Amino acid sequence: MSGIAIGTYLKLIDAEGSDTGFNFQNFFQGEERVYNGDSYIFGGFGFSGGTLDLEGGNISASLIFSVGELSLSVFRRAAEEFWLAEIRTVWLDPETFEEGNTFSQELYAVPGFERD
Repeated sequence: MSGIAIGTYLKLIDAEGSDTGFNFQNFFQGEERVYNGDSYIFGGFGFSGGTLDLEGGNISASLIFSVGELSLSVFRRAAEEFWLAEIRTVWLDPETFEEGNTFSQELYAVPGFERD
């Protein structure tokens, strides 16, 4: 039986292009992963992927985290200080969950956040 498995890495970058140290991955719960030399802790988040309008001028994506003191603080700061979110989606072996090739790499501005 074959299947598809993907994982997502999220790196938050400040407005000057420096690493903020807030790096998350969403597929190895309770584990820290190293990708391209950077450490990523588990963050239970979902990523919608980018969508754009017919003219290609408006690109949007949704990044969904559970609400907690830490996540609210980090993402409020990201929006207020105009951080960037670098998203890397990687193929995973569906049986071993070992990382394969990068499926996509995207860079988004963090213009704001919403919470319930």
